[in-house]
Amino acid sequence: MKADEPSKFIESNADINGKLIEDDADKVTSIAEFHFEYRDNSARGAVLYSNGWNQAPATVRLLLWDKDNQPVKLSQDALLKDSRLKFFLKDGTQLVMKPVSDQNTGLTYWNVAGDYDKVVQYTPSICFIKPIARSLNSFNTVELEVLAAAPDATPLKKLVVSYLLNGEETEIDTVACNTSRVNWQAKWCLPAGDVTLKATAIDSEDNAVVTTHLLSIPTPKDKSWVVINHPLNNSEFSANDKLPVNVSFQAKDGHRVTGIALSFDGESIENINTNASFVNKNYTITMSDYTAQLTAALWSSDNEEQRHAIYLSPQTEINEADSTFTQDDNESIAVVYFSTAETGATYDIYAQLDLPNVAGSTENREQLGISTWQSINYSDVNFWTQTAQEKSDKHYFNGFQQRPDCYIFNQEFRYEFIKEHPAFKSIKNSGAVYSGGSYGYDTNFPLLSPASALIGIPGNDFLLNLWTPIWKPHDYYYYAGYGGGAKWNLYAIFGDPENLSYVFNDEYFIDDKTQQPYTYFSVSLIQICCPDAGSRYKTNEWSNVINNSVFEISDIYGNHGIVTVGYKDDSSIPYFPGTH
Repeated sequence: MKADEPSKFIESNADINGKLIEDDADKVTSIAEFHFEYRDNSARGAVLYSNGWNQAPATVRLLLWDKDNQPVKLSQDALLKDSRLKFFLKDGTQLVMKPVSDQNTGLTYWNVAGDYDKVVQYTPSICFIKPIARSLNSFNTVELEVLAAAPDATPLKKLVVSYLLNGEETEIDTVACNTSRVNWQAKWCLPAGDVTLKATAIDSEDNAVVTTHLLSIPTPKDKSWVVINHPLNNSEFSANDKLPVNVSFQAKDGHRVTGIALSFDGESIENINTNASFVNKNYTITMSDYTAQLTAALWSSDNEEQRHAIYLSPQTEINEADSTFTQDDNESIAVVYFSTAETGATYDIYAQLDLPNVAGSTENREQLGISTWQSINYSDVNFWTQTAQEKSDKHYFNGFQQRPDCYIFNQEFRYEFIKEHPAFKSIKNSGAVYSGGSYGYDTNFPLLSPASALIGIPGNDFLLNLWTPIWKPHDYYYYAGYGGGAKWNLYAIFGDPENLSYVFNDEYFIDDKTQQPYTYFSVSLIQICCPDAGSRYKTNEWSNVINNSVFEISDIYGNHGIVTVGYKDDSSIPYFPGTH
């Protein structure tokens, strides 16, 4: 297999002579949107075979603005030029851009699709985008953000966000959904201590993927805290909606929460005594048809009072046309293809853009994951089996003078790889071939397809074996066999000199109709038998042609190998493995 030829970066705004014209990269002053995603699926995890040829196509989408807040659109070549757009592993290692090859042991990327730009499978993923820190310097609310993604075929149906403290798990939020991606965000007051944040995404087949994030939160020193976590201030809801409310109450260092209260629009929802360092409570209120105040209050053992108030409003009318998402025509887009020959590796990748006046990155926000499966070596002959298929019916013909009992038939020999593997994409013979033709008045072999071998086997019954490797893919039919007018000559190697001339005037062929996906490769034997020719006769005016069939095999993900089928001048069964 050959690597793709390196492509030249030519700007989309080059002149007709290919001379580069200045692009507009220096006009960009801000990055409004920066997305990094797989081209063919909403999932954010992918699996490749580690053969160096299997590629994962990924798309970068950008909205770029100039100083006047007007869009600037850059071509793919302009983005990739001078390493403006680059890619990094999670540890900061910059990836190298180079043509696809089985020699690229590490993860690389290229701007051209190869023959195997298809991911083996997409995988679900989940991560905390926020928080990044592992500890807070002082007690405060925490910004939380979770990004969960699943393959399009198995969308997510639920996302659960929670935290664990001292072995007890407390739910923060549960989101019902029916989408391949969920981006959940909240600002939350968590209890002081060593907290484990947890997010669980469950897909339509009840498969769960879980992520955690450890966060150390110090106890507040200066005051106690009361925070309405949900809903947010100035949120809008329809009148009479049943609204879930969540409130956190945290005492300052050395003290306890002695009382908590919640009221809505001046009406008390709860007012109770308690004795705890931290309390988290869930409530339900009914939304009014006017703007109203929701207030939470805390009393602590030092006789201090803390309050948190927010305002909730009735929902304004939504213009549905405005809420419909459409891809922006001003997006700058680049598609790159990741591949590796490193087995058992796991990569987390982010994109970075560096332009003359602005820079941006998807680090800790939109990252893609790639893991690898060990490549399959189809050259390993220990996993191939050879199976002779049933012979066809004999077709009789008058081949020589008073010998009307000559006949012809065909038989297929199949080769199957017994280890689990993807379907084959390409099966071709790279060995020498024989195309037939005329060798004089008494010798002519009009072949419909090039064959590996044409072998005459002397004996009481003279056998003429035509061995043809079956190539795939083919348009619709693959023909192997004889056109009309095959002729051959035999002569006696001892005793009375005598020539025997045979003719097969009919056309005879096999037509292979198998279509992708392919699960095996095969060779065809077309045998002509000349009964009672006598063991003293051998070929005359032509010689046996014996080439092995050297099969180059690749599957739909770029795993490949070479195996050989051989033929002998004393057998009507191929030998496997042959040598190449």
